[in-house]
Amino acid sequence: MSRFRFARTALAVLAVGVAAAPAAAAPATVSVRAEGIDATVVAQRTLTTDARSFTDAAGMHDLPLPSVLTALIDASVATGVPFACNWGFGPCFVDSIGAPFASGATLYWRLVVNDIDASVGAADRLVTTGDRIAFVATDYLAAQPPLLELSATTERTPIGGSFVVTVVSYDTSDPTGTKPAATGVPAVGALVRYGAQAAITNAAGQVGFLATEAGNQTVLATLAGATRSNGASVCAFGGDPTVCNLPPLAPLQPAPQPAPLPAIVTQVPPTLARSEAADAVAPSSQIATPRLWSRVRGVSRLAGSVAPDRSDVARVEVALARRVGTLCRFRTAGGTWGAARACTDRTWLRARGGAFWTYSLQSPLAAGRYRVFARATDGAGNVERTLVTGASNGSFTVVR
Repeated sequence: MSRFRFARTALAVLAVGVAAAPAAAAPATVSVRAEGIDATVVAQRTLTTDARSFTDAAGMHDLPLPSVLTALIDASVATGVPFACNWGFGPCFVDSIGAPFASGATLYWRLVVNDIDASVGAADRLVTTGDRIAFVATDYLAAQPPLLELSATTERTPIGGSFVVTVVSYDTSDPTGTKPAATGVPAVGALVRYGAQAAITNAAGQVGFLATEAGNQTVLATLAGATRSNGASVCAFGGDPTVCNLPPLAPLQPAPQPAPLPAIVTQVPPTLARSEAADAVAPSSQIATPRLWSRVRGVSRLAGSVAPDRSDVARVEVALARRVGTLCRFRTAGGTWGAARACTDRTWLRARGGAFWTYSLQSPLAAGRYRVFARATDGAGNVERTLVTGASNGSFTVVR
């Protein structure tokens, strides 16, 4: 099936009927992205689009209502990425975004709106606020890949804060043009990257991260056989929240002077004794040395940090294992390696320090594959029980 046969098919659907136009040409705020075969061509951006006229090689075109095409024009202007339409069959079928496909390539730009394949061209697919538009480079001789969509629980977080990323996989196909709504499934086993961290999604399509560096970091997911996800931006801030477009911290004000206490206090009222809630939030640890998922030489210590905790840090423990297939041989307090067993059956060793901790290995590790874990306990007795892949647990390889 060629691109032109694909276009004729879409035109036939168009001849049956196009979705009714809204009563008024109200602007629409939508998201737009374009995913090539090997890389993102237009990173997802949110913009407001409206009716317009524009001119290309085929002449001037009047677009009286917000549509996929008006959004693509706005994205092209904002990013400088060019595009071209094929008007040979009436509506605009997008021929190229960025560089044209190589001559003879069996590729076309598939239009997906709200995770469902569109049955009309970009000029005739009208949009309303909240719509998600994706152009996906697709080989019409191969199976159509699902599309990944990613979301994070926050856009801004203090350094040391944690957040959860959810990845959903959508089968966008709509052979009859009547699919009422997109249905997705958790993208199990997707690789999610957040800055220098990386983790694999669980059975719910989710993974947690700990913010460790100030500024904006992109979160992106990939999965074999699927089109990569949209990129989400998560900004972390320390002492200067303005890096995340947040207002600066207000200057500290002198504490008000308390009223004088009575000469004799015989009993603390029960309501006063219960007024300050106990700290029930566990701390969060981060492994900094060695760098997780890296290939390194001369590893002779483990080190990291613990997110600020209002009960302070009472202790930090680490577990280091040498990988044996799918099993682990954990390091003991005497510096030897235990018998191979499940990696969840960890041997914890006390590290030195608190908010910044270290564990000396005495001598460099031999070449091999290793897995390391860290957990912290605060002064209120809260133990870190959720180990975040890429932060408080991960793997590394020692090379010669």
